[in-house]
Amino acid sequence: MKKPTRHHRRDVEMFPFVAITIAATFASAAQYAPRSQYVPSEMHGWKIYVHRRLIEQDVEVYEQTMKLLDVKLHDIQRVVPAEPLRELRKVPLWVEADNDHEFPCICYHFSKRWMAQNGFNPIKVDSIEICNASRFLRWTHAQPWIVMHEMAHAYHHRFLGRNDVRIKRAHRRALKSKRYDSVLRYTGNNVRYYGLKNAREFFAEMTESYFGVNDFFPFNRGELRQYDASTYQLLRSIWGEPPGATNQDDLDFYETSS
Repeated sequence: MKKPTRHHRRDVEMFPFVAITIAATFASAAQYAPRSQYVPSEMHGWKIYVHRRLIEQDVEVYEQTMKLLDVKLHDIQRVVPAEPLRELRKVPLWVEADNDHEFPCICYHFSKRWMAQNGFNPIKVDSIEICNASRFLRWTHAQPWIVMHEMAHAYHHRFLGRNDVRIKRAHRRALKSKRYDSVLRYTGNNVRYYGLKNAREFFAEMTESYFGVNDFFPFNRGELRQYDASTYQLLRSIWGEPPGATNQDDLDFYETSS
């Protein structure tokens, strides 16, 4: 947060500036829906806030979104170990009909200042926002662990720290290796790995593969472990071993039946 700036002009010269600043502040605040416009609920230990406009204008999309979110949060709580799961449950989720002027589908908000400057309500800071419920329903077909992706951003920011040197080092190693310059995507096309964009996206993308299914190769934990063992071990050290990661009776069944 910025410290107040000292002004050395005479008070009379400050009046227009103060008036403009106050007017801008009120105008900025007025554009946001008040908290009373959001219907609160709880789902698998997470707090959810849904804009009333979505409920009133498109009840079908609202109901489908809540059902899908229930599934996604259920899946997350099944695979994330207890200690990091406690931290993730501190991250609220906000659901909008079409607040998608900057982010088309879903995002994690970490900067109150940036939010205020770009038309997002600062009360959503340190939260995940589903910016467009209809698009969320569509995009999750191809990106089934997109909620976990945003949860990884939250964990990185709130718990690990955005400048975690281990994650930065892993990202630099991936860039230098050029092994991710052209990888398979779910479409069957080879593309540049999205996680190369920066260390934050690298961690979030790899977390999708570690716990679930990614839309970029490596698609799952087994492929990640085989293709990039050092990143796999990093994720294991950060998140812990997922429940059922080495399910012995499952392994025994397929080994004896093959």
